[in-house]
Amino acid sequence: MELVLVLQGEVVLFSVGSQRRLLPGDVAMVRAREPHACQGLVDDNVLLGLQIDPWLTRHDSQFGRRAFDLTVQHQDAESMKRVAKVRSLMARTMLEIRMKRAGWPMEVEALVLRLLAILLRQVPCTLSESDGCVPFPQEQVVLGARLHAVADYIRRHAHEPLSIEDVARNHSLSAGYLSRLFKSEAGEGFHSFVTNLRLRRALEMMSVPRARTLTCIALECGFPSSRAFNVSFRRTLGCTPSTWRARYLETAAQSRSGLAYGVHHESLAMQLLHSLVMEDH
Repeated sequence: MELVLVLQGEVVLFSVGSQRRLLPGDVAMVRAREPHACQGLVDDNVLLGLQIDPWLTRHDSQFGRRAFDLTVQHQDAESMKRVAKVRSLMARTMLEIRMKRAGWPMEVEALVLRLLAILLRQVPCTLSESDGCVPFPQEQVVLGARLHAVADYIRRHAHEPLSIEDVARNHSLSAGYLSRLFKSEAGEGFHSFVTNLRLRRALEMMSVPRARTLTCIALECGFPSSRAFNVSFRRTLGCTPSTWRARYLETAAQSRSGLAYGVHHESLAMQLLHSLVMEDH
């Protein structure tokens, strides 16, 4: 899991099937193994990205399935207070990591455990069906017994050409009935369900350093052409696949090297972190 805090600027956080505009002081959560990227809307954006070691969440068997709501409701004093506490703990953790004073690894672990306890005790959350690959919103809906077999078939054959007529025939249903079933129980149409499933698999492949070209990924995931892939990707995630992959790999490289913000903003970021720590006192 990763927590993203905007210290300065304005960004859009793109994740699977959603996007959120973040302003200074906003905190967002990205679940483990969920491909994501940030796009700056102004110059001089400064972000803090705090990745949580899964070992620290071992006492909560459901933690990998939790999606915490860190949005601040308008004029809601309680939500403002808990998000301020999360901001402060994130800032204190990053300061310890950057300053590396005596005993800093133990202090970092203690701060992160306190942060996790606040998330579990005070922050509203929802449970997804799985802690593996993050589902699109329609897959979080209980599909109902009639659609389970169909949905499983689509997942296993998503890399192949699929038409609603062929799938319906394979399950002894009419295409019209299957179409109505998807809209009533999955909350969207058949073609949207298939496209979103293919996009999720493409995102998983794209989050790995360049082992495949985007055209190969598109075809392996079941898109008829790279153009169809580009159109669907832009419509869902707001940017082209090449732009998304470049941003994601850059963000991943910075995270591995310990850079939660650009080196050019080091002094400014330290000042902003100190101000967040003082804000909670």
